[in-house]
Amino acid sequence: MFRPSTPTQKPLISNFRCRYGLFEYNVMPFGLSNAPGVFQYLMNDIFRDILNVFVVVYLDDILIFSQNPEDHPKHVRAVLSRLRHHGLYAKPEKCEFNHESVEFLGFIISENGIQMDPKKIAAITDWEPPTNVKGIQRFLGFANFYRRFIQGYSKIAAPLTSLTRKELPFKWTAVAQAAFDALKKAFTSAPILVHPDPEKPFFVETDASDFAIGAVLLQPDGQRQLHPVAFHSSTPSRRPLPLLRIRAKRGEEAFRSQETTILTPDRLCLATTFLTPLDSSLLDRIKAACMSDDFAKTIRKQLKIPESQ
Repeated sequence: MFRPSTPTQKPLISNFRCRYGLFEYNVMPFGLSNAPGVFQYLMNDIFRDILNVFVVVYLDDILIFSQNPEDHPKHVRAVLSRLRHHGLYAKPEKCEFNHESVEFLGFIISENGIQMDPKKIAAITDWEPPTNVKGIQRFLGFANFYRRFIQGYSKIAAPLTSLTRKELPFKWTAVAQAAFDALKKAFTSAPILVHPDPEKPFFVETDASDFAIGAVLLQPDGQRQLHPVAFHSSTPSRRPLPLLRIRAKRGEEAFRSQETTILTPDRLCLATTFLTPLDSSLLDRIKAACMSDDFAKTIRKQLKIPESQ
């Protein structure tokens, strides 16, 4: 049973009748479609002023983080005190305290960054080739959860994604097998995504092909080596691209019609506009806009941007 009380207004849609009479719940039961939303609202309300300060909450998964060991006991005590005050309790056997690395929502989180759960990687690498559309959908659904770790995910997965179209008959080809193997290999070599530091500069690298566009957000370490913060890729037909409208619109229409005559500068421009909605709060602090081949030169020339800008 969830701790939140059910509404007191009548009629209660959770009521049920049986041979012994009419019954109603006093607390939120499992199984109601609104139960997760109500419980998440309760948790957000309990921790509202400290969310993302030293605690992250998703339903009944609570992650407490601290900048130094001295503050951590205080943060843990504050979270446990609020839970007790609101009548919520944690089972000690399901809790982990004072760890430098924890598993949270399918990710391994440490001071070095975020990485994939090795158990999930094993599940992907052991996946047998799909034999029908539903099999591909299950594989892609599982893989999509970790796409943020794979550079050029949409480009790699494009042959598999095309097999899910209703208008195309299912046919497992050598191209599909190669894409399937490449995707599994990419997951086994996925990098650790570093935690973004707002005090350091950000760099963006974009790329584009005839059927996919992508970008990676990077940040340097103390030795000026760039490390990925986040990868992003997609096919342009999935979402509108609001900036650089003339260039982006022309490129998107060509993608929608499956034409392959877009010039490389147009693709790069399209990839850059596509990146803009991603992590906009971080992109406001980016010092170097792009690192694509000849990006600055070609875009400045096409858009007639003065050299002083």
